[in-house]
Amino acid sequence: MKKLFTVVVLFIIGFESFAQISSGIKATDIAALRKKTIYVVIQGGTPILTNVKYSKVVGENESTGKKEKDVEEATTDTEYNKAIRFAMTNFWRVNKAEFITEEEFEEKRLVNNNFFIHIMEYKTKDKVPAKLNILAITKGGPKYKKVDKMPILAAIPLSYLNIPEAEYVYKIPAFVQFLQDHLDYEFQNAPVDEKKMLKHYNDKSKEIKDGTLYVVSEDLTKKVFDIDVIHKFYKGDVMIVEPAEIEKAIKMQDAHVTFVHVVSPRKSVDSGLCRKYVFAAKGGELLYMSEHNVSKGGEEGLQDGDFKSFSK
Repeated sequence: MKKLFTVVVLFIIGFESFAQISSGIKATDIAALRKKTIYVVIQGGTPILTNVKYSKVVGENESTGKKEKDVEEATTDTEYNKAIRFAMTNFWRVNKAEFITEEEFEEKRLVNNNFFIHIMEYKTKDKVPAKLNILAITKGGPKYKKVDKMPILAAIPLSYLNIPEAEYVYKIPAFVQFLQDHLDYEFQNAPVDEKKMLKHYNDKSKEIKDGTLYVVSEDLTKKVFDIDVIHKFYKGDVMIVEPAEIEKAIKMQDAHVTFVHVVSPRKSVDSGLCRKYVFAAKGGELLYMSEHNVSKGGEEGLQDGDFKSFSK
């Protein structure tokens, strides 16, 4: 049975209470973050320059208001590094950002009140715990000997562990935008009331039908496998697209596009939760969230009930 689930300080990892996951985060932590440099952890051990030339999309400069950077990126750079650098260069507005290596992270994370944005492993507290990759904003300090003990200010699930990064990496710029907006919400509404926060996000689902919903075929279940079938449950505009089209809409900040993000086992484990989200391509706003249980061989992705919810 599908259920809506609560957004708290740690964003949408599952049905976990505020007490379990907040790690004592306060508005003062977010205020401190705004005054500090946030360290952006890149993959690999090659030093990264802050000013980086990114892969240009037609019309991109006009949409972001940024000039193309004049420093060439390494040819060995990973897709994640390219995506996170594009996101931080073009969309990050909370504070100054500095790129560091994983090796530098291990040193800097032990310093009080250092803040980071990075991918980390997270074990959920679901009835059947799952290991996820999450994009997190964390706080450092000498007492946090392990990365998973660092306080998390905000985070978003990217995938189950061992799922190829190609499933999510092109969405990273939108996720970065969401995280910074979520920090703003926490700061402006502290102390955060869980019910009000849940309502804040759930009320936005009606905006989905105002634009065109982009979804990749892998994120659809058999009952809603093509546009004609989808329209039996949802009359809004839907397009089944390739990841590159979602990536372009995000980079172009297309105000008319929303997109689906699914975090699911992909047959990697016997059972688990399929978490489903819809975000706005422009600004990374969260518009919808739901989940359902899957067993090995079960269907993973949007169901007819999700499309019915979009029509409300």
